Amino acid sequence: MSHTIERMTVGELQITLGLTALYEGFDDQRIINDDSVSRPILEMTGIFEYFNSTRVQVIGNQEMELLDSLEPHVAEERISKLCSYTDIPAIVLSRSRQAPQYMIDRCRESGIPLFSSASITTMLIANLSRILREYFAPQTNMHGVMLDVKGIGVIITGESSIGKSETALELVTRGNQLISDDRVIVYEVEPGMLIGKAPRVLERMMEIRGLGIVDIMTMYGAGSFRQKKSLSLVIQLVEWTKQIDYDRIGLQTQQMQILNTMVDRIILPVRPGRNTATLIESAALNQKLRRLGINSAEAFIERLSQSISQSEIGEEGTGVDNE
Repeated sequence: MSHTIERMTVGELQITLGLTALYEGFDDQRIINDDSVSRPILEMTGIFEYFNSTRVQVIGNQEMELLDSLEPHVAEERISKLCSYTDIPAIVLSRSRQAPQYMIDRCRESGIPLFSSASITTMLIANLSRILREYFAPQTNMHGVMLDVKGIGVIITGESSIGKSETALELVTRGNQLISDDRVIVYEVEPGMLIGKAPRVLERMMEIRGLGIVDIMTMYGAGSFRQKKSLSLVIQLVEWTKQIDYDRIGLQTQQMQILNTMVDRIILPVRPGRNTATLIESAALNQKLRRLGINSAEAFIERLSQSISQSEIGEEGTGVDNE
């Protein structure tokens, strides 16, 4: 695993939220360096002492009504002062509000992208905050294939040529969903919550030796791919060898650390004759049962202990008195 830092560009933000640009020619590669969102209502009154210019600024009805209540030259001065902070990543108007021409002109002159959103202000801020929080979360790259298997986020890892992509393809044909092939970006929303997604260039794509690159969604429909999924299980495929005594009961759950979160891990030996896709589906279903408090290994041990106890009692009770 290698740690990465991904930052969102203004262009990506526009696409993700479906924002409408209010002027053309802005720099869509402008980087957003702050995961917080601000409403510059205090600044509309002329107070800039506490203004944080590194945040995306959202202008809603309150800000616009305040501007409308000012003398035209005062309103324009306030916007000119706002736009003098050229490190503002972007300004977004909510409720499809139309920006006054002076606002468009000042933003264009300062190189600050200006957008409009159909969302109400509170919803716009909530969506902006969620998206930026994901991009600023600690991230790492994992080599492997991630799928949504029976509702469980699973990353399949293993040495090259062990059959990860081929197994994933079979899982997709069974109705499971591909998240990412070859490389998975895993980010930590908070300790204990990991989300996996594909790099944008790899979305929907899978490499199969002998076939090349295939578009999973085109081949198997929209239901065969999803953009992201919470990670619950890592399955490591290894070559079967007689020298290793593999876990046959599953009483002790192995774990691995990804960022600050511990994730369950299963080492799955593969060899001819074993249907790896079926085993992974079974592992995912078993993981789901564990979430519900049902542990098959513990139930087996308990049943075995009861059987042994009953057997011992039976043996003690069958003694024959010869006297």
